Amino acid sequence: MVLGVRVESIVRVGAGLTAVLIAVGGYAMQGRLDFYRPGTPSWTGLVVALVATAVGVGGALAVARHLATPVLLLVALPICGLLIHNAAESRVLAIRGVTADCRIADVRSTSRNVANGAPENGSSKVTTSTHRLTCPPGGPSVLKTKKAAGRAGSSVAVSWDPRGRVDPRPAADVPHGSELILPSLAVLAVLLLAATADPAAFRRDRPTSPERGARCP
Repeated sequence: MVLGVRVESIVRVGAGLTAVLIAVGGYAMQGRLDFYRPGTPSWTGLVVALVATAVGVGGALAVARHLATPVLLLVALPICGLLIHNAAESRVLAIRGVTADCRIADVRSTSRNVANGAPENGSSKVTTSTHRLTCPPGGPSVLKTKKAAGRAGSSVAVSWDPRGRVDPRPAADVPHGSELILPSLAVLAVLLLAATADPAAFRRDRPTSPERGARCP
């Protein structure tokens, strides 16, 4: 009887993990559709992400012995998907980006207050520096950064996507692997969360002790 319960719990956890893995695969597919498949409609990736979330949460809801796991996955999976999507975007310039020196013709910085939910001030100041560039043929004419990349008349190495799927960046800001750390940790976190669908799968059976008063042959 105990063995049957344990097997059922392991199957439940395995099914929940499979659903979450399918969801993670869907988020990866969203990034591929948005940034690496030319001609794909912009709404396709969003539909894939919504279906992926529904599969992950629905799978956990179907097998979990409590509501905590699917409710937490409802919050954690979209965050995981966002991190995977951002990583896919960051990888574009590292994979197919074109880098060249561009001359800065003009730099203008603008600041604005953005609500951040803080209880006291409720806003934070965000500065954006807009650079007018003179680049080789095919290069961007505008570069926007959080801080100035140089003065007017100077040169800056800029990386841009020849397909125009992502915004250009200074070459020094293009990541080469570090962007994969957060999504990897997020995937590990949602898998661990999915494994809590049935805690009985990880409980150790207590050894049965011989009955008191029993005589040994």
